[in-house]
Amino acid sequence: FTSDKERVAEIVTFLIAGHDTTGYTLGTALTLLAKNKNVSEKLYRELTSTTEGSITKKQKSGYLKHVIDESNRLWPVAAAGTIRITGRDIFCKDDGSVIIPKGTYCVLPQILPNRNPFIFKDPNAFRPERWDTATAKDAKVMRGAISQFSLGPRNCIGQSLAVAEVYSVLPRLLADYKFDVAEEGELDYFLTLKWSGVLLRPSRVTKTLLPESVL
Repeated sequence: FTSDKERVAEIVTFLIAGHDTTGYTLGTALTLLAKNKNVSEKLYRELTSTTEGSITKKQKSGYLKHVIDESNRLWPVAAAGTIRITGRDIFCKDDGSVIIPKGTYCVLPQILPNRNPFIFKDPNAFRPERWDTATAKDAKVMRGAISQFSLGPRNCIGQSLAVAEVYSVLPRLLADYKFDVAEEGELDYFLTLKWSGVLLRPSRVTKTLLPESVL
């Protein structure tokens, strides 16, 4: 750091980015699963399809990744996105008719590209299968629209830790418990987008080895 101003800016970033974001991400995923039983049952079957599956194997579940990706797309915890200052004039059209001048503060709310109907069919629906059935071309466009950890050399410094926590905690919970919505709650936004007042009722499930025909 070259100044206290830079240090303060970095500390503020740590405080905002680390404001229970992983916990809220887990809470959102569990709430969506509790509200969408067909998805939670399919995920449970995949996570418990073998009695020999270690937590490491469960973390590599393809459907688990689709569920997490879809949860983060639909209700991104950092919904307000990021702020950047343009380092040069930006020409937004080929004819140069629209220019973002150098030094402009630009804000891109993350939830906007995540719900873009030109990229995501039925964008307001929770459909993890969209990540599995998309063509390679469409999947590339879809993933390019989502930047929950920002992009480039100044992306989220806690990205690796956050991803590791989500992929460690979620399969452990979902392999042993099912969740039902006891109180609906509501969406709330202050620094982070999350469900507020939601009460999920967990119940332990009996592990059984399911035949491949039901997966």
